Amino acid sequence: MLRTFSLLAIALLTLLTGCPALSSGGTVLLDAPIIAAGDTKAPAIAVKDVAQGETAIPGEPFTVAVTDDQSTLGEVVILYNGQKMLDKSYNAHSIAIKYEVGSLIGTQTLQVNAKDAAGNASTYSISFPVIETRHAIHF
Repeated sequence: MLRTFSLLAIALLTLLTGCPALSSGGTVLLDAPIIAAGDTKAPAIAVKDVAQGETAIPGEPFTVAVTDDQSTLGEVVILYNGQKMLDKSYNAHSIAIKYEVGSLIGTQTLQVNAKDAAGNASTYSISFPVIETRHAIHF
């Protein structure tokens, strides 16, 4: 969707976001990253359904959520046992990605690195044991 903007508004958008607000063809780019003035807060990272030290089983689902209520997210990198599962830039204030626990039995590590458009960075890391199966306890 194209909108008409004054040159002053386009220049201000470029100055605030650090990204050109016009394409080489002169089209206004409305999906430029948002950088909030004075943003010094790093993105928040949460992992749901697996936790530090808690037992998991192969195939068990978990969710990685990254949010920033000021600037839009920039790069998000997710490592599982040192292997990159994701290395992507986003232009959104929040993402939630579903994964499954791998089939390797033993201690697993998950690390999430996130940076927002303002350059603030955060890291979240957990380790958890993966076992073949959970056994029910009968009384």
